[in-house]
Amino acid sequence: MKKIIIMFLLSVSIFAAEIKKTKSDYIFTRTKEQLEKVMLFVRDNDVEALDKYMQLLQASNQGGYLKENAEVYVEDYDWGLIKFRAKGTTMSWWTVSEAVKK
Repeated sequence: MKKIIIMFLLSVSIFAAEIKKTKSDYIFTRTKEQLEKVMLFVRDNDVEALDKYMQLLQASNQGGYLKENAEVYVEDYDWGLIKFRAKGTTMSWWTVSEAVKK
């Protein structure tokens, strides 16, 4: 059993994700659906609805605004969106791909 665990850890480390850094003030949300809703408000230029929705997300710890140079691991990509996890945490979030520095 120990051999299996060691082999697994070695194989995972070969494919370890690179740490990326974030740009500031980009919106992030807990789910892709929440981010898509945010994008609809932005598309419609409905600032009032966007502000209300962001207040709701922040109050319920379901979203917020990224800080400059936060270290993250990108877990998934989907048509200009990325799923990421902040270094040292277990929860994943969604944002736009432009929010992460190359």
